[in-house]
Amino acid sequence: MFSSIYNCFAFVIRSILNCADTQLYLSYLCISPSKSKTLNIILTKWFPEIFESGNISRILTPYFFDRKNVISKIYIFVNECIQSNSVSLLIRLASKLDTAMADCISDYTTDEEIYGLNSNSKEQQVQLLPRCHCKWAHKNKDKNCSIDLNNFLEHFYYVDTKALYEKTHCSVSHVFLESSTFSRAEERGYLSIGISALSDQIELDSILADDHERCSFIVNSISNVDLLVKNALSIQKKAMQEGVDILCFPEMLGHPKVNRALKEKLADYPEDDLLDYSALTICPTYWNDHTNKAEVINKFGEQVIAQAKQIPYPLPSQGKQYIEDIRPDHHIHLIHCEGIGRMAVIICKDAIDRDYLFNLINELKVTLLFVPSFSTGFYDFQENLSLCRAFDCTAVWINCCSLCLMTGKEKLEKIGTILKTGRRSQFKNGYYHFTHKNCTKENAGGCHNCLYIQHICFNSQI
Repeated sequence: MFSSIYNCFAFVIRSILNCADTQLYLSYLCISPSKSKTLNIILTKWFPEIFESGNISRILTPYFFDRKNVISKIYIFVNECIQSNSVSLLIRLASKLDTAMADCISDYTTDEEIYGLNSNSKEQQVQLLPRCHCKWAHKNKDKNCSIDLNNFLEHFYYVDTKALYEKTHCSVSHVFLESSTFSRAEERGYLSIGISALSDQIELDSILADDHERCSFIVNSISNVDLLVKNALSIQKKAMQEGVDILCFPEMLGHPKVNRALKEKLADYPEDDLLDYSALTICPTYWNDHTNKAEVINKFGEQVIAQAKQIPYPLPSQGKQYIEDIRPDHHIHLIHCEGIGRMAVIICKDAIDRDYLFNLINELKVTLLFVPSFSTGFYDFQENLSLCRAFDCTAVWINCCSLCLMTGKEKLEKIGTILKTGRRSQFKNGYYHFTHKNCTKENAGGCHNCLYIQHICFNSQI
């Protein structure tokens, strides 16, 4: 029922994006008090209905605009501003609408993925969305690391789908979780993240193919599925006992039976029990019909998203390079939640593509990134994930010990890592590595207990 308001706001945003550049945003950021007062006076004269005593008022009903003919006036106003090149006035209008419409998106959640609050997202190539704030990010971080119109919005956030497609050839959809999803983390003041390599006893059967165009490979089957199921359930239980909020498994060690077992255990779990399973679980990815996907499930065993790998891995074999024969869907799924910000999953090689990674954190403003991998190296991941530091994006990477069985390596130098960023002491930020020193198997445990945990603090003196 808010569609006409959201469509109008998206039109304002697109109009600004078509005219503004970085220099204009910087100039607006440093606008003088007298110029700011002039902009407010002009807006008050045009739209007295949405001002009270010269200050912006929040609009409580979607019918307000239609009754006052505000929407039609906004369209006229925008066109006049474009003709007179008054883009600063449009930015001020956008920031005022952001405040006026804030109550429309209070406690916003979705039952399914959406492509924006506005129904004209294809026409305007803009997705208007509620802004979920991140508790570990610096308050003005965006203004320091990237300059765009989002810097001047507090309650809303937009995705320029035109720019995103030009840079990544991807579309994007969104899921909004209830703000209470991470209430346990809120109460204790930190988010608990667990990563697990799952097993070191799994082998993949790949089929190599040569034709006159290229060399490629597909994953045909995976060994020891019953062991994977057993380990996954054991680690899921341990994560519950340790209070892990988000549990992440690696790439390639998945199977439909594993996902089904994890979901069924969650679905059968009594809600009134003293302990609680992880709010989100990134299931191990598995290869099926030329796709490599990671399914994210909630604590009730319901699918939240299923993220596909976009960039194929080139496998060196027999003196040749064999490309992973996946058919990418060119689609990104974002998970939003108040207190966490925006979460995304990118699979292995996707994180090695520096441009793809940069656009994920710069264009989509991702604040928590999960990278399930199946890789013989760590260096490239560490170098690329360092991009996340500037954006206060926490990054989580987990690898597979089982690849040692397939490659003949003795052991992985690093099994996983968690990059902590944001409003924390710089002595506490940085990479926290999961190595064999804290491997449960090497310490008389076993892969069925493989779990490395780190806490992302919400509170800071900075």
